[in-house]
This record gives sequence, structure tokens and C-alpha cells, in this order.
Amino acid sequence: MCPGCAHRSAFFEIKQVYSDAIFAGDIGCYTLGVNLGVTDTVFCMGASVSFAFGFNKAFKLSDKNQHVVAIIGDSTFFHTGLSALIDAIHNNAKFLLVILDNSTVAMTGNQKTLSSPVNSLGEAVKPISIEKIVRNLDIGFLEIVDPYDFKKSIEVLKQSKDYIEKNSSIAVIIFRHLCVNTDEGLKNNPIIKVFVDNDCKGCKLCIDEFECQSLIFNEDTKQVEIDRKTCIDCAQCIYSCPFGSIKVLK
Repeated sequence: MCPGCAHRSAFFEIKQVYSDAIFAGDIGCYTLGVNLGVTDTVFCMGASVSFAFGFNKAFKLSDKNQHVVAIIGDSTFFHTGLSALIDAIHNNAKFLLVILDNSTVAMTGNQKTLSSPVNSLGEAVKPISIEKIVRNLDIGFLEIVDPYDFKKSIEVLKQSKDYIEKNSSIAVIIFRHLCVNTDEGLKNNPIIKVFVDNDCKGCKLCIDEFECQSLIFNEDTKQVEIDRKTCIDCAQCIYSCPFGSIKVLK
């Protein structure tokens, strides 16, 4: 994934709360979440939702309470995820559905999604709202959060976990942040420069757990550094250091 990609932030946050879950992945640039430990299955477009439904049913038969998380992108949700979600709701499934909404079809050239007010030809069209669709399906838990907001994201994820356990139902979180690989996304992205202080222990947890290309390990100093050539100054890596060695440059 690209430096500053909000999907990476969402994956990192999901792992903090659902560390013991089975993660049903899908087709998109976020499939690279397999490197971050939040993609256990990849089969075809829309399979994240149907796999999560199937896993839930299988664990019910064995009387095992296993957390299951389905992760799907916004355009894939429109394309093939919706029908699987309807089937899962109808059959009383229990899992967390994460919809990664970056407002573009990033993997195939940044085409417009159905939520855009214009199509790829620049023509005005009627935007389709993901949250309106989900609400009309009578989902009891729906939250929209920017994955760049670490504290809020963790809070919402914990709330979803409690809701699923108490109601034995489906919870939906829409992680919404513009793709930084688009002109609009990069232009509107916050600029917060960070640096790695001299207290860096060289444990490389930030590199292994967050896996941003702009975090590099200096073999001479045995410490992590920021690659200024690739860093877009999103400051999302701050939360990846358990010792607080990545700090905002003031």
C-alpha cells in the first residue's frame, strides 16, 4: 500500500481490538492487508462477506465463540458485497463488516465509484450512499470514522465488539478517508511532519506492524529513520511505536 494510505491505519487499528479474529479479505489494493495480518482469506470479489457468514455458521455448529471480521472496499461492496450482506442479515449472521471507503477504485486506475456525484466521463450522476443502504437493511450498529483518527477508531471498534457480543448480530464500520493517491486526496490530506528520536530501540516493531515504506531501518545506527523522499507527512506512524519514539516535529 502507498505511504499515507488510510487502509493501513484502519488495519493497524483493527488489529488492536480484534487481534484474535479470523479476517475474511476481498479483492482490491487493500488485499495487501495480508502483510499486516488482517487478511486470512482472499477468493473473489464479495467473498469477504460470504466467507464471514460461512465462518460464523460453522463456529455456531461447533459452539465456538470466534470473532470474525469481513473487510471490503467501497467499490467492491457496491459490485458484489451487497447481495452477500443481505443474505447474511436474513440468516441472522454475527460478524463485523468493515467497509474501506476511499472514494475511488484505486487498484484499477482511480475510476469513480457509485458514491461519486460525477462518473468517469465527468457527467453529473446521482451518488449512491453506502450508509443509507446499510441503514435501510436495518443494521443495528453503523459507525463512520476516519481511520486517521486513531483514538476514535479504537473507540468505535471496541463498541462494535460489545454490540456484536450483546446482540449476536452484524455490526458495520465504514472507514472513510480519501485515497492519497488521487489529486484531491493528497491535496486535502493533513500535513504533520514527524521524526524518530534518538531513544529509538531499533526493535523494528513499527516497520513490522505498520509496514509503511517510509519507515526504514539504518543498519549503521540500528535505529529507524523516516525516508523523506517517500513520506507524505501523514503522521500515522506515530501510533505504531510502543515506546513513543516517533514524534511530531514542532
